[in-house]
Amino acid sequence: MEKWLDRYQIIKSHDRYDLERSAAVFEKGEGLDREASEKAAYAKYKRLNHAKGAAYHLVGITQSKAHGKMKEAQKHYLLYVLHMGALGLNHLNPVPAEIAAQKPDEDLDLNTTAHDSDEFIPAQRSTQ
Repeated sequence: MEKWLDRYQIIKSHDRYDLERSAAVFEKGEGLDREASEKAAYAKYKRLNHAKGAAYHLVGITQSKAHGKMKEAQKHYLLYVLHMGALGLNHLNPVPAEIAAQKPDEDLDLNTTAHDSDEFIPAQRSTQ
């Protein structure tokens, strides 16, 4: 996995540009110092990616069930639960607007249950 500023895990190398821009907004717009703005930008980045992952797996649950692939539906469900937990949301509640607003970037391949943001799951559990 790539790193931004040699500290923060990122999914794709070009994400560093969005993070730099976001950190600058926090620094100039919110008046945060550089370190605080980097932390805020990264927290926003992770939250967005967990929301994208949750949305992807929510669609995966539905599509897998529709095709009779119950084992894959269960995998999507478990990953949905983990992403929702990372967001501090209860997976048993109705789907929040934050998740519903996310559209999976790619067509769902029913032969895989992985989403790029799943890379944050082990790091999330081991660091917090």
